[in-house]
Amino acid sequence: MADAVFSASFLNGCRRNASSVQMACMAPVVNVRGPLFVHPKGFVKRTTFHVLKMYSNPRLPNVVSGKIGTEPMRIGATLDAVATCSDDRRKLAIAMVNRHDAMPAQWKLSLCQLNSAKATRRY
Repeated sequence: MADAVFSASFLNGCRRNASSVQMACMAPVVNVRGPLFVHPKGFVKRTTFHVLKMYSNPRLPNVVSGKIGTEPMRIGATLDAVATCSDDRRKLAIAMVNRHDAMPAQWKLSLCQLNSAKATRRY
């Protein structure tokens, strides 16, 4: 599970810094530590495979600036999130990661400033 949480947080970080991140890649992709483990009788989809699958679903092209208020952990925050919106700002997608190993995440969404929020186009 730690691999999935790390991978999702990494992808959120890439998204959040889309204006600076030109490309991100994962190596190795198969076996060793990759999302797929292939063996003579078939293959196994590891936790990172499912993260990548969820992240490959339609994401919107603009990253919306925002703040996350959350309980601190020993290192970093317990909740990681990044929001994206459509060009016309009528659609919003949020990718959230609960980094706490035992507690459910609690969050509150406020959309009152979405129209004034800065959005960075992802290419």
